[in-house]
Amino acid sequence: MEEKKLRTVRSYVRRESRLTSAQQRALDEFMPQWGLTVPTTTFDFRSIYGNDNEVVLEIGFGPGTSLVEQAIAEPQTNFLGVEIHGPGVGSCLAGVAKNNLQNVRVMREDFMDVLPYIPDNSLQKIQIFFPDPWPKKRHHKRRLIQVEFVVDITYKLKSQGIIHLATDWENYAAHMVNVLNRIGNLQQFSTERFSRPKTKFEIRGEKLGHGVWDFLYRKTE
Repeated sequence: MEEKKLRTVRSYVRRESRLTSAQQRALDEFMPQWGLTVPTTTFDFRSIYGNDNEVVLEIGFGPGTSLVEQAIAEPQTNFLGVEIHGPGVGSCLAGVAKNNLQNVRVMREDFMDVLPYIPDNSLQKIQIFFPDPWPKKRHHKRRLIQVEFVVDITYKLKSQGIIHLATDWENYAAHMVNVLNRIGNLQQFSTERFSRPKTKFEIRGEKLGHGVWDFLYRKTE
């Protein structure tokens, strides 16, 4: 029954575009070194990365540009990116390989299939940037950010670990705040000194005149 509940909202929408030859080559060549598949037991991050550094999870990294930038800027942090769409995974892998980033691992999976294998209290940060906003009111129930989902991923954070969400849809921003404020062990903190690489979707939204809202919440226990 629990597995069915986790699958009521998927972490992606199937809008697969055609893989370019470069993206396909990156998948074929680099997945063996930097890619992970759904395991049969919980992840052992020390074994995966070869160290005890903090782990940051990004759900739905798109083409992976900002993920690669973060990994370059923070070499002492381990990054795990999960994305279902092949073109994005291929582009991300190309960037990872170009920069020989040993602190990145990539998964071409739906996150709901990965979630059960992430140990509780193991992540320093979970980031979800510009998830599908499902702008029509009748589709809001399909949004990834729901109370049940946030409760599930909060279990994976260490004490004082961070959930970081971003959107360029004002209505979704209000929805995110409403959801996050309903989780008893999450507390919002200021973003005044915060910076992050811009994503492809953020740049596109800015060109359309959209605002951008970032929300950082800390697990208090």
